[in-house]
Order: sequence, then structure tokens, then C-alpha cells
Amino acid sequence: MPGASELERVARLIVECHRELSAVGDRLLADHGLTRARLEILSALSAGPRTLADVARETAVTRQAVQQVAAGLRAEALVRSAPNPRDRRAPLHELTDVGRERLDEAGTHHAAWLDEQARHLSGGSLARLRVDLEHLLQEIRSRP
Repeated sequence: MPGASELERVARLIVECHRELSAVGDRLLADHGLTRARLEILSALSAGPRTLADVARETAVTRQAVQQVAAGLRAEALVRSAPNPRDRRAPLHELTDVGRERLDEAGTHHAAWLDEQARHLSGGSLARLRVDLEHLLQEIRSRP
């Protein structure tokens, strides 16, 4: 049975993998003129028109931060605002065709990179890793 020191090594590897995946993701997003913050807002708006307050709640980001990022997205014509029939003070924001295209391109680029990385692992080992991590997460969540 593995001990605490083995689990600690696994935890460090998970953190290191997360750090590396995040760095690669940031580089891939940059290729499309995006950041994680911009991606998060575009993704939230991809589900349909929303107020920026809605986006802030959905993404757990401050409304001021969402407003700042959204202003840049509007300036690049990736997002547009429209009157809100329910509340004149809170316009609805939605993706433009260019914004949706940019979001789709970034997602396709990221998926292709992940597929390339997965080719270096056997399908069985990747599936076992996923199952083991799911079990570990379940155990962690079930303990006080």
C-alpha cells in the first residue's frame, strides 16, 4: 500500500503538470490574441447574451475585472453590447461572429495540442491515470 510520501510525490507531480499545462495553454491562447481572462469571458458569452454581472457571477471574477476585460473585447469587436429589455442600466453582451471564430480557433488549437500529447501515452495508461485521479479526488472530498 502506498504511503504518505508517495502520495506527496504524486501531489507535487500534479501541481507541476498543472503549472506546465497552464503555461502551454497561455502560449496557445496568445497565438490567438487571448488570455485566460479573455477566454473565460468569451466562453461565458458563448452560451448566449448575458450582462457583465451575470458573467462575473458565473466566472467568480469581480464585476470590475469583467468590465475591464470586456471593454478590450468590445474594442476588438469580439463582443458587442445591446440594450437589455429587462434592465436599461445593464446591457446584454454577446459574441460577435469574429469573437466566436476566435474562440473556436483557440479551442481547436488547444485540442490539437492535447491530442498530440496524448499520442505519447498509451490509451490504457491515460485512462488508468484518469480513474486513479478521480478516485483520489473522491477520497479527498469525502474526508474532513
